Amino acid sequence: MPESQSFPALRIRKLLDDRGISQAQAAEHIAVSASTLCRVLTGRQPLNVDMAKRLSVYCGLSPLDLMAEQAAFDLGRLTAGDYDNIEPMK
Repeated sequence: MPESQSFPALRIRKLLDDRGISQAQAAEHIAVSASTLCRVLTGRQPLNVDMAKRLSVYCGLSPLDLMAEQAAFDLGRLTAGDYDNIEPMK
């Protein structure tokens, strides 16, 4: 999987492709611009709560599952060394 593409984006793209629905058609149904949906589905823009809810209603998925998948993807991209200077609260 290319680094720029999150699992939820791939999952939504597959659902659309399997049903023969273009990104432009889906964007119209969920009331966002085609360019906005394209950015999310190509990984150039992370999935946010509003988009997760719109896509979940349209695709019959759980918005919580989509957000959890996005969070797991985002956390997996973090570098542990970036947090070495942070000490736990006492």
